[in-house]
Parts: sequence; structure tokens; C-alpha cells
Amino acid sequence: MSKAKKQKPMDPMETLRGAFHDNDLETVKRFVLEQKENVNVTDPEFICEACHYECLDVIKWLVGQGADITTDDNLPLKNAVWYNRTDIVTFLVENGAAVTSRDNNAIVQASEHGNLELVRYLVSKGADITAQENASAYSAAEYKHYDVVQYLYEHGADLNGVANKESVMKYLLDHCEVKYTILPYR
Repeated sequence: MSKAKKQKPMDPMETLRGAFHDNDLETVKRFVLEQKENVNVTDPEFICEACHYECLDVIKWLVGQGADITTDDNLPLKNAVWYNRTDIVTFLVENGAAVTSRDNNAIVQASEHGNLELVRYLVSKGADITAQENASAYSAAEYKHYDVVQYLYEHGADLNGVANKESVMKYLLDHCEVKYTILPYR
């Protein structure tokens, strides 16, 4: 006589990931409300997943349910920046996320991705473009986002400052296929 295999219970995050993937606010609401005793909406995983799938309505609802957008040193903001979700970054910052958290990692990531709109926004909200030894300018240069390098320079980045053991300017001069002129070397 064969024994019936027990089905493994579905991981609750898999249900939510599917809802996030489909941007299905109603499924998220139903799941969270039905499982309230088992679901801690302050867990950054929920908002981080919603950032990944660009679910601004879900994020707004989770915040309304008490989700902490500053949890884990503003991890939701870091994830929103990583995925270039400008509208979500704006919402998070307007609702208390700190652009200077994680050693100003948000501006470094936005620079690395070449998202000039996001870089401008983060600078306007107080991000330190010289943090991590000018890592923002260095990251933008490394990924050939010269418009971002120029913007950062115009707003105070020190291209002669050392990042990753060499100056941003030296990196530009040594590694650019075309010697793009951003500004005079001082």
C-alpha cells in the first residue's frame, strides 16, 4: 500500500511574490488581513519585494497598515534605488526614508545606474555626493555615465578625490574609450 505524499505548504512569500509580480493589491490586502497574526508588515521583505516589482499602490497600502519604511537602515529605499523606481523613491523619501542612510548608498547606486533624474532628486533631498570617498562620481565614471559625473562635479564632487584607490579624474583619463571632456583638470 503506497502512502500519499504530504504536500509541502506553500511559502507565504511565494503567494505575495505572485501578487507583487502581478501588482495585485487586492490579493496582497486579502493575504495580509487573513494572515494578520502570522504576517509582520514591518518586515522589510514585503516592501522590498513591492519595490522590486514597482508596486507603488501596494507600498502605500502597506505603509497605511504600519509597515516601517525605515526598517533595516532604510533597506526599502536602497532597493527602490537599485531597481530605478523613481516614483517609489520619491514616496519613501517623502514619508521619512533617509537619503543619507547606509552611508549615502542611494546616491552611489543611482550614479552607478546612470539615473540622472534620481541623482538630482537625491541631491535635492540632502544626499552627500562626496560620501564613501566620492564613490558616486567614481561609480558613474566606471559605468560611463558622464552626464552624471558632470552633474556631480557641478554640485561639489571632488574628481581629484580618491575612490577605489585612484582619483575619479585619473579613472576617466585612463579608462574612457573616448576622452570625454567633462571639465578642466585642476
